[in-house]
Amino acid sequence: MKLFYKIFIPTFISFWVIVLSISYIITTQQISDIEKDILDEKRILGSFISKQVEVGYFESNWPFESLNKLSKHKGVLFWWIVRDDGMIYLADDTSFMGTYVQDYFPKIAGSLEKEDIYLNRDQNHGIFFNPLETGKIKWSFWYGFSLNEISEKKKHIITLISVISISATAAFGVILFLAVKRFTKPIGELVSGTAKIGKGDFTYRIRIESGDELGKLANSFNNMAEDLQNITVSRDELTKEINNRKRIEEALLNSEQRFRIAAESTNDLIYEWDISGGHLTWFGDIDGHLGYEPDEFPRTIDAWENAIHPDDHQHVTAALEQHLKTKQPFIQEYRVLRKDGTIIYWRDHGSAMWDEEGNTYKMIGACRDITKRKHAEEEREHLILQLQATLDKVKTLTGLLPICSSCKKIRDDKGYWNQVEVYISEHSEAEFTHGYCPDCLKKMYLELDKLKKEKLPDEKI
Repeated sequence: MKLFYKIFIPTFISFWVIVLSISYIITTQQISDIEKDILDEKRILGSFISKQVEVGYFESNWPFESLNKLSKHKGVLFWWIVRDDGMIYLADDTSFMGTYVQDYFPKIAGSLEKEDIYLNRDQNHGIFFNPLETGKIKWSFWYGFSLNEISEKKKHIITLISVISISATAAFGVILFLAVKRFTKPIGELVSGTAKIGKGDFTYRIRIESGDELGKLANSFNNMAEDLQNITVSRDELTKEINNRKRIEEALLNSEQRFRIAAESTNDLIYEWDISGGHLTWFGDIDGHLGYEPDEFPRTIDAWENAIHPDDHQHVTAALEQHLKTKQPFIQEYRVLRKDGTIIYWRDHGSAMWDEEGNTYKMIGACRDITKRKHAEEEREHLILQLQATLDKVKTLTGLLPICSSCKKIRDDKGYWNQVEVYISEHSEAEFTHGYCPDCLKKMYLELDKLKKEKLPDEKI
C-alpha cells in the first residue's frame, strides 16, 4: 500500500468515527431533551385541565369550553372523564360514553394510580392520566395525544446533524487529501527515483527542490547516480534480453502443458483448478449449464463438490485424490445437481500438473454433458428387462415329438406316455377345452342307437 493511503485512510476513518460518535451523542441528547419538553408540555396541559374538571365536579359545572379547546389542540386524540369503576362518564366523542376504559387499554387501566404519562411507541400515541381530587369517589381525567410531533422533530434533528456531519467529514477529507498529497509527493518521487537508479538507470535524476531533509537526500542519490554512470557500463540491453528469453520460455512451457491437457480432454466445459488457492476457473457457460444466473455459481472446488450427487460424491472425490497421489487417469461419469434440483450426467476427464518437487499445483480438464446418452442407456436397459421378462413367460415346443399312431399319446423325456393335451399343457402356456367335432359327434350317436337296440326293453339307457 502506498504511503499516501497509509496516512490518509486511517486518519480519515478515525475522524469519521469520531464525527459519528459525537453526532450520535448530540442526536441522542437533543432527541431526549425535545421529547422531555413535549411531554412536559402535555403534562402541564393535562394538569391544568384536570384542575378545571375538579372545580367543575364540585360546582356541577363541567368546563366544556376548556375541554373543547383541548379537543382542537394539535395532536390531541381524545379526552375522557372516568368514574371510579372505570366507566367513561364524559368524552369528546359521545360514542365512548358508557363504555369502560378496560375495553380500550386493558394493560394500563388498573395500574395507574397517580399522575403519569403512558407511551405506546408501537401505535405512536401517548396517554395522560391524572386522578381527580373529588373526595371519597375516585374519578380520573384521561386524554390521548399523538407522538407525531416528537417523530417529526426527531427526523429534523437527525437530518440536520447528519448534514452537518457529512459536510464536516467531506471538508476534512478534502483538506486531509491535499495535505497528505503535498507531504507524500516528494517521498513518492524519491522512492521512484531510487528504484530506477537501483535497476541501473543511472541517467535518471530525482527532482525534489526543497531545502529540507528530503531535498538533501535527493541530492545525495543524484550524486551517487552520476558517479556510478561514470564508472559503470550500462547493462540495460543485456538485462532486457535475459528477461525476454525467460518470459518466452515460461510462456512456451505453460502453453505446451495447457494445450496438451486440453487436447486430451473434451471441450464442452473446460476448467482450470488452482489447487493451492482452491479457485476453479470455468471456460464455458457453467452458470447456464447448471441453471444459475450469470456469475452466480461459485468458482471454488467446494462448490463443484457440493454440486455432485450425494450417491456419487464419495467415489468421485476418492478417484480425484487417487489421481493427485498416483497420477492415475481421472475419468469419471457422475451425476450433478442443477440449481432447481434436476439431475444431469457429466463425463469428467482431467489431468493435474506437478512441479519439479512432485507437488500438484494445477489441474485442467473438461466436463461433457452425457445426460441424453445416459437416458438412452437407461431406456435400453429397461426395454431389455421387459423383453427378458416376456421371454421368460413364453414356452415353446421344438424338435421331434414321439407320438403313438393309434392312440395319439406322446412319450415324454422320462419314457412315460401322456395324452396330447397333458403334454402340451406342461410344455407350453396353452390350455385345452374339450368338445366333439361333427364327424365324431355323428359316430357317437350311431353307437348310442346301436347300444339301445342291443339292450333289453326294460333297461334304461
